Amino acid sequence: MAFNQRKIMYSNVITFPSSKSAGSLTLVSEEFLLTTIDKSSIILYADDASKITNSLTIYVKGSFDEGITWMTLGSFTDLTNGSGVITAKKDISYAPLLKVEATFNATGALASGHGIGIDVVMEEDSLQLSRKFFYDVLTVPAGATESGYFDVTIDTGSKETASFTVTGAPSTPGNITVADVTIAVLAEDDAAGVATKIAAGTYTDWDVTSDGADVLFTGKVNGNLTNVTFVDTDTTGTTIGTITTVAGVNDPVAGTVVVAGETITLTDVSAANTIATQIAAHSFTAWTASSSTNRVTLVSKALSDVTDLTATIGTATGVYFSSVTETQGIAVTSSQTVLGDTLSATGYDMIKLVKVSAIGVTSSINNSTLLVKGSLDGTSWYNVDSAATNFDAATVNFVTSGFVGKYAKVALVTAANGSIESGHDIVASATILY
Repeated sequence: MAFNQRKIMYSNVITFPSSKSAGSLTLVSEEFLLTTIDKSSIILYADDASKITNSLTIYVKGSFDEGITWMTLGSFTDLTNGSGVITAKKDISYAPLLKVEATFNATGALASGHGIGIDVVMEEDSLQLSRKFFYDVLTVPAGATESGYFDVTIDTGSKETASFTVTGAPSTPGNITVADVTIAVLAEDDAAGVATKIAAGTYTDWDVTSDGADVLFTGKVNGNLTNVTFVDTDTTGTTIGTITTVAGVNDPVAGTVVVAGETITLTDVSAANTIATQIAAHSFTAWTASSSTNRVTLVSKALSDVTDLTATIGTATGVYFSSVTETQGIAVTSSQTVLGDTLSATGYDMIKLVKVSAIGVTSSINNSTLLVKGSLDGTSWYNVDSAATNFDAATVNFVTSGFVGKYAKVALVTAANGSIESGHDIVASATILY
């Protein structure tokens, strides 16, 4: 059944000062309610645009929960500095409760004679149906890339040392053996003389010095060497104290590492930072890599919870990775469907139609659509309309035309190449008519 729908106009909903110096200011209108609303619009006008100094932005906000929360249904900058008369009509997305805000930024100013005014027009629909309003009926997670990092460390190469003191001079001439080198000693040698002869020997892996009776062996290169030994080969009576050994550490050796399941050959392992740079330069299949000093960070190329990041050592030696610190991704990517709350007309048999108003940041919403699903039992769901509505504007507004049933849900669907990224700020509200 149809009836004569009303068109209600509210004139000059905001009272602007006759003049205003530069400075931030927000002016807010009253709230305008029409529960049987079908569509609405605002009319912006000014007598003389030259009296306006930027910036003045007009926001229209709507509420589906009796003014508890507000959605920005549109923002307009038509009232800007220029010349002559300004008149602009702006259609607004559906909402049963509206208000208007006029916001000046720090440089916004008005001069006398501007003649700015704003009218609100609300038009009633022609259906005598009951209705229920629902705010924020769709919870959409922000798709996120997975990320992880680990730190590279390496062994610091050092030379091995061995030291001892000659404690007893020989009583008979003969040979002693030190570090597999034969040293001839005489009965008249004292402890310092024996130390001098040991230091004068020719050793493959060691540089040797003496100081009095003390002897110091130092490895010629970094690394762990065979321990220095002493043998009184010919029983000369020569004795030494305990040999104190400080093991050397080998330099890192180039080889392979395995990161994110991919093998990387390291050619320069002289510094941890250099190794991190080589790993970051690798072209990973599913990750983008970067490095900062000795830390390697990888970020998944897709908005997805991908296979956990791993980092292990292959054939390289003296190179080490810390455990991976990882932040899991969130998949709201290709061919995903996010279902909203179940909406019902309690006590009534059927929902006639559903009106949807949604807002979002389009730069974070890629190739995605909104639609309404209906159900007779709240378990099995079908698409109410054959075509979905593209989420390609900051504000999306549509009404179903197909059979709904006893229950309804608002759904968001990403296409094969679609995604919902962090910062989407999607809020969807719905009105069911029954």
